Amino acid sequence: MSIRLVPLSGLSALLVSACAATSPSATDNRSAAQIHGSAYYVERIALPPDIALDVQLVNTRLADTPLAVVARQRYEHPQGPPYKFTLDYDPAKLQPNMSYALFATLTDADGHVWFVTDTSVPVTPGSKDTVELRMVRTTPPPR
Repeated sequence: MSIRLVPLSGLSALLVSACAATSPSATDNRSAAQIHGSAYYVERIALPPDIALDVQLVNTRLADTPLAVVARQRYEHPQGPPYKFTLDYDPAKLQPNMSYALFATLTDADGHVWFVTDTSVPVTPGSKDTVELRMVRTTPPPR
C-alpha cells in the first residue's frame, strides 16, 4: 500500500506546484501596464449586432512575424462608436530601440472585417495619453 502512496503524493505535489505556477501573483498585476483609447469611424452606418473590436499593440520593426504582436484585446459586442478600450500589456515584452503602434479592426461573426485602421498609430508604452484610432471602411460584405 505504501508503494501506491508514494506516486500519489508525488503527483499531488506536482499538481500543487503547477497550480501555483499558473496563478498570477500580486507582483504580476503590478507589473502589467495599460494603454487607454478609443476606436472610431466617421461613416454613418449601423453595424451587425455580432461585431467585435480587436486592438493590437505591435512591434513595427518585427511586422509580419509572429513576434510582432505584443498584446491583443478583443471586445465582443462593444458599445459605440467611439469604442473605448483598455489594452493590458507586459512591459517586459517591450524591447529598447523598437517602435510600437496600435491597430484596430471591427469584425463580424463570419470573419468579415468591416473597419480597420489603415495607418500605423504610434504609441509610447508607459505614456498616460489616451490614443484615438480612426478606422476606415473595408469592402462591404457580400449579400
